[in-house]
Amino acid sequence: MSRELSRRELYDLVWDRPLTKIAVDLGISDVALHKICVRHRIPLPGRGYWAKLTAGKRVAKAPFREIRDQSLNRITIQGDILGALPANVQEARSKTKAALESTPRSIETIKTSTLIDNDLHTLVKATHAKIASYKRPPYEFVSVAGTKHFAVTCTVGQADRVGRILDRLVTQAEAIGYSFEQSDGGIRLVANDEKITLTLVEQNDRHAHVQTEKEIAALEKWKIESELKQKRGQWVSDWDRPRISEWDYLPSGRLVLELDKGYHYDRIRRKFSDGKRQRIEELLDQVLTSAAMIAANEKAKREQDRLRKLEYEEADRRRKEADRLERLRVKRWELLEQQMSRLEKAQRVEKFISAFKEANADQELTTDCERFLHWAETEARRLRSALSPEVIAGMLDRHKLMDDTTDIYSWVQFN
Repeated sequence: MSRELSRRELYDLVWDRPLTKIAVDLGISDVALHKICVRHRIPLPGRGYWAKLTAGKRVAKAPFREIRDQSLNRITIQGDILGALPANVQEARSKTKAALESTPRSIETIKTSTLIDNDLHTLVKATHAKIASYKRPPYEFVSVAGTKHFAVTCTVGQADRVGRILDRLVTQAEAIGYSFEQSDGGIRLVANDEKITLTLVEQNDRHAHVQTEKEIAALEKWKIESELKQKRGQWVSDWDRPRISEWDYLPSGRLVLELDKGYHYDRIRRKFSDGKRQRIEELLDQVLTSAAMIAANEKAKREQDRLRKLEYEEADRRRKEADRLERLRVKRWELLEQQMSRLEKAQRVEKFISAFKEANADQELTTDCERFLHWAETEARRLRSALSPEVIAGMLDRHKLMDDTTDIYSWVQFN
């Protein structure tokens, strides 16, 4: 979905409602909308503008100014990312944005002085203290996790910054109704009753490795020994050649905060990284908004799974019911075929006896012939007796064959 606007039209929009609400209507993120406004030189309301306006306080509105560069006057917005998200996810995003905008907070610059644990939120103290307690070189990473700590991997020099980021995150999260819970993999964020993993990791940079004197000496020693072996006719292989890495991976100081770690295809942002123009400290509102979207999306997926399961169960129930009714129909036919076969057989026997006697009325039958006719008459009576209403009713009652709710098995035999 794309939409074209003029600078004036977009200016009127951003001063009429908060960016978060307009962005949802346009199908993009508020961050993307903010960048569009900056690129096209459209002034924006400052922080707290809408809260003051709602409270009835006087606020100043930046005037709209025309510009000479007409290429900036037409704005095309491709809104297909947020628009593709479920409605409940978009709603959760809007509500969380509004809650964060109305929540007072102090945005201070990250301090360079030593951080004291007592300055931190109770949940963060143990994590900061654990990282700071390691005696490691500045190029070595340390990792903490577990029930009392957030899942963090960084160098010891990042301890204070990590502490302040987590402190601000926890404080702001609790201000909008979120909570945290302990888990073996680290303290998790609980947003709208959904448990979301949270990891904070320092990235490393790749640098071309410069060989040390020790590495050079070891390599030269191996070459000399290999040449001596060759001269003596011994077998030489590279298996014991000193391995010297081509690259060194050193801490960069850049942090990455990730929610709900793993592979996902729902287009919800989960990674927040330091960049050239941004730091994680400035992205915490986006982190908490994403947490709300993740939670809403999980609820939506569970509801979809529940409905899908119900549909499957209903389809399975219908299939089983159709199978049951078909088995019942087949068994009724089996009984009917059995009774028709008996009747036909009895009639054929009786017809034979009658015809035989008529054809041989003037002859004297032998004893065996008389006995054979007597046996045939007995069989005809036996077949007829099996066709009596009492016998048929007994079989029908025994197998509940005329009860439409009967679940009869295919191997049942009528005797």
